Amino acid sequence: MPVVTGRVYAKNGEASTQFSMVGTTSSYLTVRDLKLSQGRFLTDMETELLSKVVFLGSDTADALFENQKAVDQSVLIGGVSYRVIGVLKSAGTSMGSSGDDVIIAPITAAERATGSTTIGTVYLKAENENILDRAMYRVQGTMTTSFPGQSDNYSVSNQENLMDTMSSVSDTFTLMLGGIASISLLVGGIGIMNIMLVSVSERTKEIGIRKAIQIENPFFFSF
Repeated sequence: MPVVTGRVYAKNGEASTQFSMVGTTSSYLTVRDLKLSQGRFLTDMETELLSKVVFLGSDTADALFENQKAVDQSVLIGGVSYRVIGVLKSAGTSMGSSGDDVIIAPITAAERATGSTTIGTVYLKAENENILDRAMYRVQGTMTTSFPGQSDNYSVSNQENLMDTMSSVSDTFTLMLGGIASISLLVGGIGIMNIMLVSVSERTKEIGIRKAIQIENPFFFSF
């Protein structure tokens, strides 16, 4: 399932906000395990006909229509009117990216709206986790055959790989923050020590004079 993405401004009445537009096919809902909240999803016919229809993420629907029903309403995207055919249930945030502030359209319509024909991602879904590794090897083999000598231009990964990468990045940031905190404490300690040393050094002469003339002061050594 190919995906084209881009940023677009959507407007409904006075409400106007920038969203991420996803251009895809009718299998997107199934492959990404997403659920409907209202209406229906895209059809293959709408993709072939470049139909001006869109499917909204839950946050997008709230931003543009507040408490109103979004289905069968129209939104302006780049000055062009698109009919809303459905709304997603909240998908939450994954890998730091929200799945709720999106506008989903037929890939042909999204290419026109975003001005991009570059397919940045292709999603695939294995029948079950037991054949996931085999499926990845097959995809890797297909890509190698289709794009010989261009392995640096693409990557094949699954959700587990992405989670491992995010965990590794998180651990690295934790170590970096710990190191920064340690350095801050060390520098702060050295600074306090130097201030105390300077204070005592500045009063050494005064202390010597007071001792020489034998001035008794019970608060003399209080700083």
